[in-house]
Amino acid sequence: MDNKNIFGECVLFHPGIGKTGTSAIQSLGIQLPSDNKSLPCFSPFGILGGAHNVFAHNHPNFKFDAFVNARSDLIQFCLDRSSTTVVSSEFLIRLTQPQITELVRPFIEKGLKVKAVFSIRNYDSYL
Repeated sequence: MDNKNIFGECVLFHPGIGKTGTSAIQSLGIQLPSDNKSLPCFSPFGILGGAHNVFAHNHPNFKFDAFVNARSDLIQFCLDRSSTTVVSSEFLIRLTQPQITELVRPFIEKGLKVKAVFSIRNYDSYL
């Protein structure tokens, strides 16, 4: 596998947790171009407050219609690509199992691979 596409063709959910650099990753990632279908990119859909918070049911500004529309747009975007598309929000880390299922099932049903990046943080040893 070529090092420009280490995850392959997929949608990659990054449910960042506090104090792991998620905001910096999002700030840079969202600025990267998304028009080259063969290079990894951050989703141009679902951005709210500097991250992909439209996809997080537990975000204070969550709106179900916006979620459904952004998810549909993202699915079509991913189907047209040959590389990884990243979705990143700190709010995703606290989704319930039913909410995760509601988020990812339509991607899987369309034949897209779904992957997640996670980190383990010892909360009693903040920097």
